[in-house]
Amino acid sequence: MRQRGRGMGKLWSPSMYDTAIVGGGLAGLTTAALLARAGQRVLVLEKSKHIGGRARTTSRDGFDFNVGAHALYRSGHARRILDNLGVPYSGSTPPLGGIAVTDEDAYAFPVTPWSWLTTDLFTPSQRAELARQLIRLGAASASSWIGKALAEFLDGIGDLRVRQSIESLFRLTTYGNDPDRFDAGASIEQVQLALRNVLYLDGGWQTLVDGAADVARSHGAEIVARRVDSLDEIDARTIVIAASPTVAAKLTGSEALSRFADTSIPVRAACLDVALSSLPNPRPLALGLDRATYLSVHSASAKLAPEGGALIHALAYIKEGEERDPRAELEDLLDRVQPGWRELVVHQQYLPQMTVTHAMPAAATGGLAGRFDPEIPDRPGTFVVGDWVGSRGMLVDAALASAEQVAEHLLTRAREAA
Repeated sequence: MRQRGRGMGKLWSPSMYDTAIVGGGLAGLTTAALLARAGQRVLVLEKSKHIGGRARTTSRDGFDFNVGAHALYRSGHARRILDNLGVPYSGSTPPLGGIAVTDEDAYAFPVTPWSWLTTDLFTPSQRAELARQLIRLGAASASSWIGKALAEFLDGIGDLRVRQSIESLFRLTTYGNDPDRFDAGASIEQVQLALRNVLYLDGGWQTLVDGAADVARSHGAEIVARRVDSLDEIDARTIVIAASPTVAAKLTGSEALSRFADTSIPVRAACLDVALSSLPNPRPLALGLDRATYLSVHSASAKLAPEGGALIHALAYIKEGEERDPRAELEDLLDRVQPGWRELVVHQQYLPQMTVTHAMPAAATGGLAGRFDPEIPDRPGTFVVGDWVGSRGMLVDAALASAEQVAEHLLTRAREAA
């Protein structure tokens, strides 16, 4: 990115830019691409010398490390918007098949017709109950569960092992581990979306970051490495902040944003990513039942490792306020699922407190509808985008849907003013 010095006052004239975007993550870059493609003069300011934020990928000796486990929902808002922009990417849907891990043993997880019949995880009566619950989940009206805690939906499952299995699917798709607070409607919608498959991306999510940046630049947007400490430094007709609620509140001085930042519940996870010279066990997926853990061999579906190598994500879902470091727990999971992995390690990456999303869709605040509106009410003309903004989708789908919403609003306003 082109660099400019700090401490030099206002560097940009209002006649130069229609919109300035603070933050060069995927939400900010997508906002820039949508606006620039429509003819707006756009400036993106990113404090880091690297664009991408949590979507950034780091390459080490042929292994591509995302910031934790990432999946692109095939039927989600993000894929639709990226395709509309012409952002190129490739990847594959992870294959069916995996194991369920308990404190005592590991079992084939019933995701295929054959595993339904052969797994020792369930008794015959539990198999029948799981089938009934999966049908219930697939047919559930997500809207009728808005404002109700996920625990209320799970309470409809009498058998503990079946409940653990269904709850593991909710954790897998939402990254959340707080059924007493997580909104059931948002959770059900997310699982139903996941049933239409996800993609693991070749080369990691940096491909999306670079693709969105290329679209923005090709239409005249500027992307500059510069930290913004005050919005008074920026001369632009409109400002869009693509950052956390806390950062956005500090930059804007908005009381509404400050209240939201103080009361929102972040969703966090601990993630141990390991690059191996070879893969001990071909099974691509493991879900913890007695413990809130997950393991996936992303390189089995995407080009993330050199020939013969493997890139594995092991993840522990962390409740808000939970004080523990689950690294040993994740290493134990790897021992059980990928025995011998320690002797094959080429690189490791451990993220003990990865922020998955800045605001849980909580039942108490109406689920997705309880997130922050894109326009800051006590600072007209200033907008926010991110996974905590707007009422559409979760995770990256929410981030890009909010970018689309803000871009559409600004473009409509520009047309009306013309």
